[in-house]
Amino acid sequence: MLQRLKLLHQRLRKLRKQRRLRRLRRLLLLQLLTLLLSNLAVTLLKGRLVLPFFLPDAKVVDTELLQARTLAMRNLSYNRLVSSPGFQPFLRPITMRRSFALLATLAALATTLPSYAQQAQKFPTTTLNAGLYLIKAEVASNEAQREQGLMFREKMGANEGMVFLFGAPAGVCMWMKNTLIPLSVAFMDESGKIINIEEMKAQTLDSHCAIRPATYALEMNTGWFKQKNIKPGTTIDGLPH
Repeated sequence: MLQRLKLLHQRLRKLRKQRRLRRLRRLLLLQLLTLLLSNLAVTLLKGRLVLPFFLPDAKVVDTELLQARTLAMRNLSYNRLVSSPGFQPFLRPITMRRSFALLATLAALATTLPSYAQQAQKFPTTTLNAGLYLIKAEVASNEAQREQGLMFREKMGANEGMVFLFGAPAGVCMWMKNTLIPLSVAFMDESGKIINIEEMKAQTLDSHCAIRPATYALEMNTGWFKQKNIKPGTTIDGLPH
């Protein structure tokens, strides 16, 4: 009888331990999910990905990235510790109730972040002269500005556009990823003479390229060059350097 009670006690202890381990593993999964959602929030706010895992060859220059890696290290180390025999937790990192509350908060936040992350950015402007017509053109002069371009713009004024500076003649192409309005693009040489004009449909990934090395590109509302009778060979004056 005593032996049976001892075996029953051992089984109960084993069952309690297994339940505790399952609970701790579920808690760890919730923590990892919380970490991923928090990094998604940073991604949407900053427009770039913050990885929560190890990248041995990457250069760590971002505080959020370093913090995310530190948290991941703690979670993975804790997971290995929980799996070890005879483990008795001396510190609970976060309660399951708090994890659910934090996940709910992050989920609600994620629904509102895209509207902030996808706001159109505006750049400094200059005035260009195309024959009789004046153009108010935003200037995309560096790589980040050229990558952003006219993304997420819902409309543009009749004589407004964006001029891209490439610094030196180069083979350049444009596409319409995340661009909500159709556009016309004129590729120009270093003197401002138009090389060729291309029509681009909204939110497409087709490449539209200069037929010769170009130093500038000017994006306007679709059909603008045709409506103004501006053709290849026309010179655009006032281009920034």
